[in-house]
Amino acid sequence: MRRRDDGGSGPAGQAAGAGRRRSGLSVGLAGLRQGRKLVVEGVVGSEPEFWEGAELRFSEPVRFSGVAELAGDGLVVRGSWSACLAYDCGRCLKPLQVPMTRTVVLVYSLNEEWERDDPDVRAIDAGASEADLEKAIREDVILEAPRYVLPEAGGDGRCTRCGEPVGRPEKTPSDEKRPDPRWAALEALKTD
Repeated sequence: MRRRDDGGSGPAGQAAGAGRRRSGLSVGLAGLRQGRKLVVEGVVGSEPEFWEGAELRFSEPVRFSGVAELAGDGLVVRGSWSACLAYDCGRCLKPLQVPMTRTVVLVYSLNEEWERDDPDVRAIDAGASEADLEKAIREDVILEAPRYVLPEAGGDGRCTRCGEPVGRPEKTPSDEKRPDPRWAALEALKTD
């Protein structure tokens, strides 16, 4: 764990002796027990295996920046993640880059008796020296990222992202005359 003491100035808050993490995404609990706030910055899951099963494609790594502090018998991490996701346009199937930024609040319990059924609170094992943030941020990215992108139409009737015309295909006269074959049985019951 690399930490740089910034003497209490900067975005780490007003606490004297706040530390700043430059790499990794875990929070050292020892520094927080001494009354420090830690600024946590880093890249989430830079290895492809970390995102296996998520069905997401990234054109840039997921980055996280936040502040960790003790609150009662728990740890609270407030911050935001940002990523640029790669999609195929839902209209033309051309490659499309979609930048996303989301705010997140992660709550960890240091109390061993905490009810583990609460999905919003993560337990930290007794004797742990660090709280790992990567799994919680991965979960948030997976829940927040859309599965597909269908851009809106602009004022000129074209997609605002890819420029393709937006609209439904027009029906031909032959489509109107031909009844749907699934309704043929009901057609035979007509009394008129």
